[in-house]
Amino acid sequence: MRLDDDVPLESAGALLARFHVNSTSLAVSPSVQRPGALPMEACRPRSHQQIAEDFQRELADLGHQCVTRCVVHGDCTVANILVDERAKSPTGLIDFTLAHLGPPESDISFGLWVNGRTERTALTLDADRIRKFVAGYHRIRPLSGWAVRAIPLYLVGRGLQMQVRLEQAGAWDQIQVNRLEWLSTHRSWLEQVVASAVH
Repeated sequence: MRLDDDVPLESAGALLARFHVNSTSLAVSPSVQRPGALPMEACRPRSHQQIAEDFQRELADLGHQCVTRCVVHGDCTVANILVDERAKSPTGLIDFTLAHLGPPESDISFGLWVNGRTERTALTLDADRIRKFVAGYHRIRPLSGWAVRAIPLYLVGRGLQMQVRLEQAGAWDQIQVNRLEWLSTHRSWLEQVVASAVH
């Protein structure tokens, strides 16, 4: 069974944190990526060059290249979590199509791309849903002040990543464009929301 509204988002965040705790122990080379991976430093869509340039500059300022990396799921959304129906608790992750090596904090952002919305077509993210997912993660794998800055930035990176994939497919999605632009202009608010979940 897949995750539904009866299962708290906190438990989904906690599941992702446990996955990261285990995957950081794997002996992997950070210079090797699986075919088709699109890490943050490669997110430079033609359609949003200014946002991409600002993002890459901030990524460098954040120290993105120096942080701990692990296997990230890449799409830890409610649809990709298996649930024990009787206990109403997550038991595992499915669909590793977007898995690659990256900072665990980026994977939180990838999950929030969907989990942070009240409905699939929503343009904006919901503060309460963000707090629940991040707080659940933080209980298992404590997040630092660095993560408070990183998670909103990686959310912008997710939007850029999606734009690159759309351009590679020769497609256009105005909803995704609007989401990327919204995320880019609401970074300060996002930092405040993430900080409230961590502190």
